Amino acid sequence: MSDARRTHPLGILALTSLLLATFLLSGCADSGDSETRAQVEAAGDFVTALLTSDAPGILGTLPAHVAEAGAESFADAGSSDGTVTDSDWDGDTLLLTIESPLGIENVRITSDETKDSPLVSVSSDGTLEDLELGMMREDDEWKVKTFFGLPVETALGINIEAPEDPETAQCFDIMRGVMTMYLAWEMDNRDAEKPADYAELTALLEGLGSPELPACPSGGEYTFDSEGWGDIECSTHGHY
Repeated sequence: MSDARRTHPLGILALTSLLLATFLLSGCADSGDSETRAQVEAAGDFVTALLTSDAPGILGTLPAHVAEAGAESFADAGSSDGTVTDSDWDGDTLLLTIESPLGIENVRITSDETKDSPLVSVSSDGTLEDLELGMMREDDEWKVKTFFGLPVETALGINIEAPEDPETAQCFDIMRGVMTMYLAWEMDNRDAEKPADYAELTALLEGLGSPELPACPSGGEYTFDSEGWGDIECSTHGHY
């Protein structure tokens, strides 16, 4: 990643927390089994860590490769400036009462079963429709994959170190770029039918005016997992 694209993650972290607070102070969905609860509680851990400026807590809710990349950057960020004073699960919604320096007290987190994806909606008192976290399974735990419609590492300003091999680095940049375009489309078209594979994903994005998507420089083939928010993997270089 070029120096021009690097932003200090602590500044991004503070800005992201403020953005989250702004949305929450403005302003949910249903579901109910134990898996849903685990998903919602993982999202609750992420939201709580953000609102209380708890950098170690944030890292604990991220996919392993993102947490590893962010560990050094967040090393001086300190720990919690707030705490959860109460937590209540009613079978549909997790209600958190938080002491936060940002002034947010009550946060509701729900999983939306009306969308064919593991999305968790977050709100405070009032109505909030668009603040959602995309969740993923990793080693039998739920982790936050997307935030504000972006890969979570991008939203938090975590720089994933480029691989030394230039073709691998180029391949990873291609996959990240395609995923960013797809997530932007998904945010505006949540009820639309999702592309079933990478060929359909390519046709979708190019039909929206994107230039022809580049191929893997090493000849690998891309596959697209349409479950949840979707994900792309290369047959040669794996997951970015």
